Amino acid sequence: MTAKVYSLFAFLGKCFTRNNKSSNIDSFKLELIKAANDAQSSSLDEFIVDGNFMTYISKKVNESYMDVLLASIKGLSKDDFYPHGSNWRQAVYGLDCEGWGELREEIIDYFKSDEQGREFPTKGSEKEMRVYFVGSVAYCGIGNHRLVAAKSWLTYEVGDNAFLRNINCSNNEVLPEFKKIFEHSLNEGVKLYYGHTDQWGVHDRRNIRNILRVDSKGSRSKFYEITGSYPDEIKHIGNLLLCRVVKFKYVDEDTIKQMLH
Repeated sequence: MTAKVYSLFAFLGKCFTRNNKSSNIDSFKLELIKAANDAQSSSLDEFIVDGNFMTYISKKVNESYMDVLLASIKGLSKDDFYPHGSNWRQAVYGLDCEGWGELREEIIDYFKSDEQGREFPTKGSEKEMRVYFVGSVAYCGIGNHRLVAAKSWLTYEVGDNAFLRNINCSNNEVLPEFKKIFEHSLNEGVKLYYGHTDQWGVHDRRNIRNILRVDSKGSRSKFYEITGSYPDEIKHIGNLLLCRVVKFKYVDEDTIKQMLH
């Protein structure tokens, strides 16, 4: 066999292996997409809340293992696999699912079983899932991709009463200074928005990353850096201009109420 012929067969072999692997991945991903689209559910239609925002405005009270109602999980700490403003049904389309097809039965067993101390069956998932509660609303801290898949598949099978079993949970409460802002927003009709930027601040502020925008009726928007344990108002004109180009996500009233209770 000549070198050219050998190279041709090697190339065809790689293509066949790649296509066969893709078929396995796509079949399971299509199953998850179908489950998400066909599920009779209102929770899957909710927009995904930014978990990083809830991280910065809260502090841990305690932690425990507990069963978690999937409908109570409103947010994710990763947003790099779905478009801005997506709901849970839409987020499924962004899942990679590489290698999941070959482990379909193990993954479904993981979704349905006690998860204490268990790692997800796929390669690279080396930690157990972790969920954070702020008041009565939760977000996923570790295991974002598997959470989207589990929420879609189990909600299709069971409905909005579907649970994950024995999950590692942290119970948090809203920090006092943010609680004041949230209560004021509810009482006065103030709109709150969260934004993240990779832009550096200028002059006295060179680490602006996470921003809370407060829109009050009849006055200009105020912007706060919220990476620390309290909201630090941004006043320098240069930094305010940077804030104007940040993409913000609306923090709805229902989410605020749930975080406070």
